[in-house]
Amino acid sequence: MSMFTKISILGVAWVSLELIMGIFHKSVCTSSGCTIAASYNRYPEFVMLIVGLLLFIVLGLLKEKKKEKLLDTILIGALASEGYLQGFEIFTAHTFCIFCTVTFLIILTLFIIRVKENKEILLKGLSAFFFVFFTVFMINNPTLDIKNQYTLLYLPGCPHCEHTEKFLDSIHVDYSKINASHHKGLLMSMGISEAPILFIRETYGYKVLVGSDAIKSFFNKSQKANSQTQQGNNLNFEGGCQLNNIFGNSCSK
Repeated sequence: MSMFTKISILGVAWVSLELIMGIFHKSVCTSSGCTIAASYNRYPEFVMLIVGLLLFIVLGLLKEKKKEKLLDTILIGALASEGYLQGFEIFTAHTFCIFCTVTFLIILTLFIIRVKENKEILLKGLSAFFFVFFTVFMINNPTLDIKNQYTLLYLPGCPHCEHTEKFLDSIHVDYSKINASHHKGLLMSMGISEAPILFIRETYGYKVLVGSDAIKSFFNKSQKANSQTQQGNNLNFEGGCQLNNIFGNSCSK
């Protein structure tokens, strides 16, 4: 069995592990960055995992059957796809997905092995990857400029957003503000339909809290030492206001 086939089997095992853990609502990825990245998928996550699983199986079979031209074509295509995925996470989602990165490294390892066997694909593979990668970079994607540890996305005229701001000010949280109405498409593609939204920077991504109740609850739990201060706060916290319409009955009461 060739080294290429062995690495392909490693790829099958890696994707299969994530697929099996997903059945039990778990993941090999411990960062919220994986959740953010997965939220952009058009189809359920298990569909994407099955595609990845089939990719590694096909690559291994083609190598064993010595279908090298077809093997190289699919491998270069996979590398181009990774160029898009890596570029999307870096330049659009601004997050780090452990599972995606390890998958990319496995595909990159397969490509390096093939280059040693067939140097003609080196330029094609690198060109495919970097062409797509920098195309994503050059496109003006709707991104969130999240720099601080705490970033609050609000809607103008949303009472729950105003209450949340007063609450964060009362417990002396240092946060930046972004108008959520400028990023409706991006937020709704992440499954977020209400504001206020609080992004909390973590080591490998972000924790995302949606609604004033969730935001207040988070700080109530994490700042028990300041419970006396929080009990003195008489703000009325409810859910939030819809991103697509903040007028009328679009705000919970």
